[in-house]
Amino acid sequence: MRIRTSSKSGLFLLEFMIIFIIFGLTTVVCVGFFIKAHEASTYSKDLTLGTMVAMTVAEEFKGGEKIEATSFYNEDGKKIKNGNYRVDFRETSVENLQAATITVSKGGKNIYNLGVKYCRDGDVRE
Repeated sequence: MRIRTSSKSGLFLLEFMIIFIIFGLTTVVCVGFFIKAHEASTYSKDLTLGTMVAMTVAEEFKGGEKIEATSFYNEDGKKIKNGNYRVDFRETSVENLQAATITVSKGGKNIYNLGVKYCRDGDVRE
């Protein structure tokens, strides 16, 4: 009579493969969350800097300074010759009403738009 002894290694290998697949799927999901969090952080940083730069240009415009039609800024918000952030400035004037549109973009993609209007002499006309 033959006695069969079954090997436990087959069951262990099957369990190990199932655990490995579960950990792999969990890793894929976690990496996806980290990528989305990084994109949200980058967008938030760009939006904050775009807002800050547009407000700075708007205050210079209201102060009567000459603003260039196109200028560039770096990640620190400092004006440089060729930076990552491009600021387009378009001015329109009707009598005493001064108006401008300020657009901040990065890599050809608009980040922030700001419209500015003020009355040069302080008169408010309706």
